[in-house]
Amino acid sequence: MEHHDDKPTQSLTTDMDDRHKSCRSRRTVRNVLACAAVAAMAGVGIAVPGHTSLAQPATTPTQAARNADAVQQIVDMVNAERTGAGCAAVTLDNRAQQAAQAHADDMAARDYYDHTSPEGADAGDRLDAAGYSWRKWGENIHKGPSGAEQAMRDWMASGGHRANILDCGFTNVGVGVNTSANGPWWVQVFAS
Repeated sequence: MEHHDDKPTQSLTTDMDDRHKSCRSRRTVRNVLACAAVAAMAGVGIAVPGHTSLAQPATTPTQAARNADAVQQIVDMVNAERTGAGCAAVTLDNRAQQAAQAHADDMAARDYYDHTSPEGADAGDRLDAAGYSWRKWGENIHKGPSGAEQAMRDWMASGGHRANILDCGFTNVGVGVNTSANGPWWVQVFAS
């Protein structure tokens, strides 16, 4: 699709069973949310007037290791699916990882479930804040599955999520995992 102005063009399919979002044009950082997202990714608490702090509870070394294992499992399963569909493997990118983890942590901390934060930031904004210069992106979110395998099975059973996973145009991925009691929360951010 050709696009001639600065307004983003988005393809969005969102309902209770099929939550994915793709953005097909370059987006600029719209406001201070970028700074807040960077600070949140760095583990710094930010108090937003009228909102709770974005600070996260400390993660134990054991929990961090389990989360790292889950991230790698998701990446491996994504690449197995992509290879089977004739796509190149995606590479785990630190900036996409920061964007995905920031969103998983934010949803857990403020107990919402959406691709867009209460302030209006989406995955493109989170990638911008992490310093990723993207051409396109896609995001999958999930709440509830206790393990990486179930999260991946659920995503592959959903048309929109599956489309993001099998989009051969994506080159990078980030995976966010937050195992808070009100979750767990799972986020995949695909980008190129």
